[in-house]
Amino acid sequence: LSDTLPQQHRNLEREYEEKIRDILAELGLQEIITYRFTSPEIEARLLPLGTQQELEYVTLKNPISADRSVLRRSLFAPMLEVFQRNIRLAKRLAFFEIGPVFIPRADADLPDEPKRLGILMSGLRKENAWDEPHPGKIDFFDLKGVVEELTETLHIADVTYQPSNHPSFHPGKCACVFA
Repeated sequence: LSDTLPQQHRNLEREYEEKIRDILAELGLQEIITYRFTSPEIEARLLPLGTQQELEYVTLKNPISADRSVLRRSLFAPMLEVFQRNIRLAKRLAFFEIGPVFIPRADADLPDEPKRLGILMSGLRKENAWDEPHPGKIDFFDLKGVVEELTETLHIADVTYQPSNHPSFHPGKCACVFA
């Protein structure tokens, strides 16, 4: 039996996502894929006491464990879990993840699933070498450089940075990126 193949259609969103992956890998970051399950308690640990609020979650009817009972609302918690497990194994960690978060909607049975990009960098700027025995530690400007290279390579124009006061981050060391 033979049959003609159906006409192929481009998936521009998928192609764009793959391009982002390629750029970040070329910049020295490793892709991670984390669980989409978490718990409200784990996500609440990322906020200082007194700033936590009751958030709606997509709850699983049959969770695999008590600490994986809801779908994540952010990439922070699962990425930090990977960081926590790997920090003792390397002097430099540079991860990224592209994946959905799950925001419940009161007017629908299914949640919104916007894609997010998370980047986590910590440790030494680069491994010790004979020409630079003390390379220094990764800081805000290293991350900003990755974001600038990403937006420049993707031809995203008019990128601006504005100071932000997100409660999960150190005051004065957080920014919002606008394009």
